[in-house]
Amino acid sequence: MEEFKVTWYMSWSPCSKCAEQVARFLAAHRNLSLAIFSSRLYYYLRNPNYQQKLCRLIQEGVHVAAMDLPEFKKCWNKFVDNDGQPFRPWMRLRINFSFYDCKLQEIFRPYYILGPSSYSPTLSNVCLIKRLPEMRFRWGAER
Repeated sequence: MEEFKVTWYMSWSPCSKCAEQVARFLAAHRNLSLAIFSSRLYYYLRNPNYQQKLCRLIQEGVHVAAMDLPEFKKCWNKFVDNDGQPFRPWMRLRINFSFYDCKLQEIFRPYYILGPSSYSPTLSNVCLIKRLPEMRFRWGAER
């Protein structure tokens, strides 16, 4: 069976409902591997089920990560309708990345330590992050 690798760049990480749908799809299609890079986390404090669904993605082998500077550059160059302009990071990009990366580590740490059967999510501290710039995306496929 042919293997497929997909990298998915998202403005927001998937909500709990979408994360579950993606996890089910991947469970049924073992020849597909997925990496998800998001610039922001879905409203994880408003839905306690959200952290469990992110861990469900991990359980199905998904690499879930916050977008760092190299991933933003890659996404900008391959998929953003940027009119040939180079990627210019905004002022708080590294701070935002560090925050979201830390939150993802907090979410996944108990999953990796306890395993899926014992995992129970806890709510994290609230932190306000400035709104990230909007991007126009174009369709494209990487070969």
